[in-house]
Amino acid sequence: MGVSFTPLVSLVLIIILGSRFVANSTMLAVLGMLVGAFLTYVLNISRFKDKNMKNIFTTGLEGGIASIGGLAGVVGFGTVVSNSIAFKYIVSWVLGLQLNPYVQAIVATMVVCAVTGSSSGGLKIMYDSLGKTFLAAPVNLPVLHRLSSISASALDTLPHSPGLFLMFAVLGLNHKTAYKHVFVCSIMIPLIVTVVSTIIIVMFL
Repeated sequence: MGVSFTPLVSLVLIIILGSRFVANSTMLAVLGMLVGAFLTYVLNISRFKDKNMKNIFTTGLEGGIASIGGLAGVVGFGTVVSNSIAFKYIVSWVLGLQLNPYVQAIVATMVVCAVTGSSSGGLKIMYDSLGKTFLAAPVNLPVLHRLSSISASALDTLPHSPGLFLMFAVLGLNHKTAYKHVFVCSIMIPLIVTVVSTIIIVMFL
C-alpha cells in the first residue's frame, strides 16, 4: 500500500525541497513528474510484463496533450478576452458600480469568469485589471481574496466553458445528457455559497 504513494511523495518532495535550490518552479514540476513516472514503472515493473508499451505510451500522450491543449485554450482565450474592446467596457462598468468593495469584487469576478469560462483564468484577469483598485480600497484583503475565490467557481462552468468540453470528451458525455448535473453542482451550489458568504461579510465587516 505504501509503495503506491512513493511516486506522489517523491513529486511533492522534489518540488518543496528543490525550491530551496532551484528558482524555476516549472522545471522542478517537470523533474518531479519524470521521477514519479520512472518510480511508478520501476515499482510496478512486474505488472508491465506482456503489456503493449506502445499502446500505453500512446494513451498517456493523448491524455497529456488533451490536458495541455485544454489549458492552453483557456489561457489563450483569456488573453484574447482581456484585450478585447468589449472586456474594457465590462471593466469600466464594474468600476463604475457604486457597491461595497467586497460585493464589487464578487460581481467583477463572476462576470469575468462567466465570460472566460474559467475560474483560474477569470481570477487572473480580474486581479490584473482591478487589483490596484482593491488594494487602494479600505478592505480586508485576505477576506476579499477568499470571497473572490469562492465566487470564481459560481459561473465558470457555463455551457461554453473549455474545461467542460475537455471533461465531457474524457468521460464520453455531452452537454445534453450531463450538463444539468453540472449546473446543479457547479453553478447553483457555488452561487448559494457565494451569496451566503457575501451576506455574512457585509453584515459583520
